[in-house]
Amino acid sequence: HYAKYLPTPLAPADTVYDPNNLVVLLTGSTGNVGSHILAALLSEPKVRKVFVLNRPNASPKERQAAAFAARGLPTDALSDPKLVLLSGDVTQERLGLEPADFEQVNPIICRAFRGGR
Repeated sequence: HYAKYLPTPLAPADTVYDPNNLVVLLTGSTGNVGSHILAALLSEPKVRKVFVLNRPNASPKERQAAAFAARGLPTDALSDPKLVLLSGDVTQERLGLEPADFEQVNPIICRAFRGGR
């Protein structure tokens, strides 16, 4: 169901995967597991950028900070420049993002869904 609105992969099948320069798109980052995953991604040197997709009904930074605080995670990690907090909706076209934001995320989606697997 959720994949219905994801774009057709644009990256060729032979796209080079660099395990030392990872870019991640994360949803569910304010939940218990998602908060811990986000904290781990932000502390991982091999991760270059983390896009976090939040519901559009609340301030993403405040919501994420509250989730980290509730779980005893370091809220100062949310100031990491590799973190990009976005508001969107996975059921909408372009994930409900503004075109400029979607263009940043689009290459990640293409890599994640190579070959329709």
